[in-house]
Amino acid sequence: AAAMVTLIADREADLYAMWASIPGPNAHVLGRIRHDRKLAHGATLYTAAASWPVLGRRKIDIRERPDRPARTAELEVRVGTVTIQRPLEPRESDLPEHTTMTLVEVTEPAPPEGTEPLVWRLLTTHIATAAEAAWQIVDWYRARWTIEQFFRILKQQGIEVTRRRPYPSGWGGERSGSQHLVDRYLDPTLTTFVDMGSRSAIDLEAEQFRSAVVTP
Repeated sequence: AAAMVTLIADREADLYAMWASIPGPNAHVLGRIRHDRKLAHGATLYTAAASWPVLGRRKIDIRERPDRPARTAELEVRVGTVTIQRPLEPRESDLPEHTTMTLVEVTEPAPPEGTEPLVWRLLTTHIATAAEAAWQIVDWYRARWTIEQFFRILKQQGIEVTRRRPYPSGWGGERSGSQHLVDRYLDPTLTTFVDMGSRSAIDLEAEQFRSAVVTP
């Protein structure tokens, strides 16, 4: 069994039920917030980090999107503890009235002219009090896109590993096709996880995964 499991989600999963329903001490959640939730002491998530000190700065490569070009952003990180209130919704009335989380706020103080500054507000059950731990959480969140692409390639894109269909002609059969899959897609992805320091979060050994995929 995994020593630790972390569910990583984007803004669409910003649900109080996710934050307040952690099944055990070795299970964690990490996600980007979408809602400016009320806090127990009266502030909100969007304003909570305004008075917190900057713990560190880092340059990060931002990938291209349809609405923005790729660029390198110089970011600041702040981190602290927040206690969010349960929403006033009947369907969530059986959940705890409050839940305490770590808030990691990443901001871009000096974006290029005409560019909207980057802001990530991440909630997590992981504890972080120093810059190194805060950046680790940021790196885990950034790995989300790579993980999504990884499984999209496996399940779609004509590969469909889970359905064990024959590979496209020219790949030389199932075993060589699997090896092609490993060489082209799995190894670079696993290398990315390790480079980002995410091995402890993902708990995935490359050779075990290679064996599982390549063996007919």
